[in-house]
Amino acid sequence: MSNAAGGSKKNQPNDANHVSAETKAHQKRLTEQNKQEHQAEERK
Repeated sequence: MSNAAGGSKKNQPNDANHVSAETKAHQKRLTEQNKQEHQAEERK
């Protein structure tokens, strides 16, 4: 599921271990957003 939004289509099927810096940065942003959302929900 995490690959759906992550731009993994750019990666070659035989190069699954390679992740571009762009993809890493994108995934890190998504992770940070998720953490902030979960923390906000817990405070309510």
